[in-house]
Amino acid sequence: MSQLFVDNIKNKLDGAIEAPSGIVITGVITATSFVGSGASLTGIDATALADSGGNVKVQANTSGIVVTGVSTFSGNVSVGKTLTYEDVTNVDSVGVITARSGIKIGVGQSISAVSGIITYYGDGSQLSGVESGVSNFVASGTIANGATVVVNTDGTVSGVSTSAVTESKGSIVTYEPGGSGVQAPAGVSIGNGKVVFVYQDFGNNLYGTAVVGTVSGSSITFGTPVVFHSHRTNYPSVVYDSGNDRIVVSFGDGNQGGASSGNGKSRVGEVSGTSITFGTLTQFHGGNTAYIRTNYDSVSGKIIIAYVDASPNDGKVSIGEVTAATNGITFGSDTTFNGSNNCLFVASTFDIKKNRVLVAFRNSSDSNSSYAVVGTISGTSISFGTPAKFTNNAMGEIQVVYNPDANSGGGSSLIAYQDGSASDKGRCLGVQIDPSNNSMTFGQILPFHDAGTASIGLTYDPNAQRYIVSYRDTADSNKLKVDIGREQSPGANNGYWREYLGEGSAFEISTTTIYNSFPIYNAQDKNIALGIDDDGVVYTPPSVATNLTATNYIGIAAEAIANTATGKVNILGGTNTGQTGLTPAQTYYVQNNGSLATSAGDPSVVAGTAISNTKILVR
Repeated sequence: MSQLFVDNIKNKLDGAIEAPSGIVITGVITATSFVGSGASLTGIDATALADSGGNVKVQANTSGIVVTGVSTFSGNVSVGKTLTYEDVTNVDSVGVITARSGIKIGVGQSISAVSGIITYYGDGSQLSGVESGVSNFVASGTIANGATVVVNTDGTVSGVSTSAVTESKGSIVTYEPGGSGVQAPAGVSIGNGKVVFVYQDFGNNLYGTAVVGTVSGSSITFGTPVVFHSHRTNYPSVVYDSGNDRIVVSFGDGNQGGASSGNGKSRVGEVSGTSITFGTLTQFHGGNTAYIRTNYDSVSGKIIIAYVDASPNDGKVSIGEVTAATNGITFGSDTTFNGSNNCLFVASTFDIKKNRVLVAFRNSSDSNSSYAVVGTISGTSISFGTPAKFTNNAMGEIQVVYNPDANSGGGSSLIAYQDGSASDKGRCLGVQIDPSNNSMTFGQILPFHDAGTASIGLTYDPNAQRYIVSYRDTADSNKLKVDIGREQSPGANNGYWREYLGEGSAFEISTTTIYNSFPIYNAQDKNIALGIDDDGVVYTPPSVATNLTATNYIGIAAEAIANTATGKVNILGGTNTGQTGLTPAQTYYVQNNGSLATSAGDPSVVAGTAISNTKILVR
């Protein structure tokens, strides 16, 4: 092969050289430009076309370059106009990405921030398929779709439900540390799991003494007793003025009347923790005062004191008004409801729905028959209707309690008493008041203990909707027992007791002889603080408990959730679609058993508003 060495080759017209059969070059070609279709270029090494900066520049007058294989770029690629692609693994854009035909995300994939918060700009009017008012929770227990749900203290959720509470008692605790015993004790609940007991301290000259008890579950503890009257104190009684957050203790001053009674006096007490501070002693009756019973008129905020004027044995009532700022109390004139030396064994209650006072007593002028009378309060005065007899038999001990749930919610009262004409058997009957004329309708007299009965105490349990009666069973070694009762039927005013309904016998509290008992309903723990002489004990009646409270409702299950599984719950603002039979535009409440109703349960918890017969908006 021959070689030709020249510096420049030009055609005779100073133009490009044509090589019809091609040119084979084994060295480097340097050119300022390339002109041609490029269709026949083959075997070109891009590194050979690179400049000193490593960049390859290709200028073509074609309509585009089509690459059918895989191209790899180790450096940056700049596109001056539109880049069209069919598939890409990752897009990292420093500016705004505009997707004119939409963005599709595969199943199981998500949009999330690398860090910080993702912000959506717009009014959301065109968004669809987005769930709102829904959160995921771990279930404690199986939860059905559409079930009402509460949040637990550990952050899990459970369906609203009820469970049976077994009848039981806690440990008996002594509240009078002297150990010498007490006489004539009485008590009242002041809320927040606290109760106040008042009594004559037998070991301290029968001085009037008070002590604060604290109920926690099935236990009760007591603070240090404090003397409220440093003289013999007869027939002590205590009531709680919830409007002023004060207690009022009333009693017969034995220093001004001896062992049997004394002038009627009261003191207002302020409870702080387990201590009590008392105000000035105030007289409500200037004469011997016996069988004192106190109640609170929650409508007008007055204190009601029913008693026997022991000098002539007249039945009277005094109305007082507490001044919280000074821990004082003022009284109007007392009013006689049964005079002429004819009254004995008084008990009273306040009917909040009828706004009336009910007093039961034994009428000595009518062969010791048993009567009741209705009073209307106006200011610090009271007026009475005509007393009416409910039995010819003579009452001994007597208690009266108001039941707001009786008579289909219309309210009524129950009188429990010792039947002195029938071997002191325990008897009871219901009473309904007609406020138009202060008359009464009496129910059938029934036994709550058909044997010798003494030391009667009575209260109403609104949680179990049962009456609670405590008594000493004189026919069974003087044991202290507790029984429960209820209305005979909706609209009736008779107390029926489990012993006579085939539901079992009375519950035994103590096997030793007791002389006083007084049950107090404790709303905080839904049980009974029971005073028995100088001791206290917590009694839990049989009932049905719920896990629903006034604050733990969180929403409605949006799906069925297995125990320990994570599932969706419609919360505030969410719409649950798992309902049936709803009435649109009605507010629904969560019931104790988890169902929905248009009337409030206890506690009152709003579930939401029905927007169709199958949908409810949670609120």
